[in-house]
Amino acid sequence: MKRGSHPLPRRNSKAVLEDSALPWSSDAQQSQLRPLTVRVRVAAAMLGIGRSKLYELIAEGEVETLKIGNATLIPVDCLHKLIEKRRFGPQS
Repeated sequence: MKRGSHPLPRRNSKAVLEDSALPWSSDAQQSQLRPLTVRVRVAAAMLGIGRSKLYELIAEGEVETLKIGNATLIPVDCLHKLIEKRRFGPQS
């Protein structure tokens, strides 16, 4: 492979940002897409807590995680369930 050539477009390249390169075809469809998982840092920010507290909740089994490669991902629906459980259930 030549130096500087990439088999896939770079993240910041225009090819990645063009509609024709995306799996959806319209802005309406794009706005309806929601992430299924988020990284720990993002999940903590979504909950308004620190990463340490989130890791405690993970260790206690309150929050589910999955690993894909080196990434630790948290399903967004698990975050919603945690909020509902804490909001309407016994506080701990």
